[in-house]
Amino acid sequence: MPKIEYDNDTRIIVIEMNDRTVGFIVNKVNEVLRIPINNTEAPPDDIMGNLDSSYITSVARIESRLLLLLDLQKLMTSVDFVEI
Repeated sequence: MPKIEYDNDTRIIVIEMNDRTVGFIVNKVNEVLRIPINNTEAPPDDIMGNLDSSYITSVARIESRLLLLLDLQKLMTSVDFVEI
């Protein structure tokens, strides 16, 4: 992905992972949801077609939407990050 300049939509998503605080800089956040574990299920085998779905841990169905929940630990091992 090409690097873009930060703007008024740029946000930092902060999570706790492996006893560390990690921040993701993202281009935009549309909304923040708390999804109860009982609203999640294993992703269907054909959810992504020919794309790599190994980063998807589960899916959540909320109203008419299907949300993909990512495995952030696996994602973090596949990218470089800067420790501050």
